Amino acid sequence: MQRIFEDDEDRLTFLDHLRIAKYASNASLLAFCLMENHVHLIIEQGHEQLGETMKRLSVRYVFWFNMKYERIGHLFEDRYKSEAVESDAYLVTVLRYVYNNPVKAGLCDSARDYAWSSCRLLGSESDLIDAMRLADFCDIKVLLSPEPKIKQNGILDVSSSPRRGKTDAAVAKIMRKASNAETASAFQALDKERQILAVRTMLKGGASIRQTARVTGLSKGLVESWARSAKSKR
Repeated sequence: MQRIFEDDEDRLTFLDHLRIAKYASNASLLAFCLMENHVHLIIEQGHEQLGETMKRLSVRYVFWFNMKYERIGHLFEDRYKSEAVESDAYLVTVLRYVYNNPVKAGLCDSARDYAWSSCRLLGSESDLIDAMRLADFCDIKVLLSPEPKIKQNGILDVSSSPRRGKTDAAVAKIMRKASNAETASAFQALDKERQILAVRTMLKGGASIRQTARVTGLSKGLVESWARSAKSKR
C-alpha cells in the first residue's frame, strides 16, 4: 500500500490540515491515529456532510505532499471508508481499537506511548481533540484504564456491519418522504410539528436516535426528547 507519511513533518502537516478541516466544518474530532499507510479518525459531523470535511482535508494534504515530493496523482488509494457509531458503548470499543492499532502493529508496547495518536492526549489540553465533547459520550477514566483484550472481528468492518439497521441513505429517504425536505438544511427550516412527526416516522422506520440526528442535522438531545415524549403518550 502507498505510504502517506514519509517523515514527522508529513504527520505534523496532516494534523495541521486536520485541525483546519474540523474548524471549518464545526466538526468534533474525538480521536485520531496516524499509521504508515492509513489514518483512523473518529469525527462527529459538523454543519456539513462528512464527505465534504474529508475532501477538504485530503485535497489540502495531497497537494502539499505532491509538492514536497515532486510527484503527481492520487495519494490515497480509495475513497475514505466510514462507519456510523450508534451507541456510546460501541464508541468506547472503537476508541480502544483505534488507540491499540499501533500496539497491534508492533510499533509500541502501550497505546499511550505512540506519538501519533490522540491516546497520549487524553486528560490533557489540546486544540485538536475535543475533550469535552468526548467526555459527553464516555468516561475518560475508562479509556485511560488498562486496556482489556479487544475482540477485533467486526470492529470498523465497513464492508459488512451487522450493527447497522439502516444506512444513512435509507434514513434520508424516509425523511424526504415524511417531510418533503430534500436536505438537512431544508428539514431544519420546517415548523416544529412537521419536524416532530417526521422524526418519529424515521425512528419507527428503524433509524437510531443518533442516526436520525445526523441525517436531519438536529441535536441528539432534541431527538431523544421527542422520542421520549412519543413513548409517554402511548
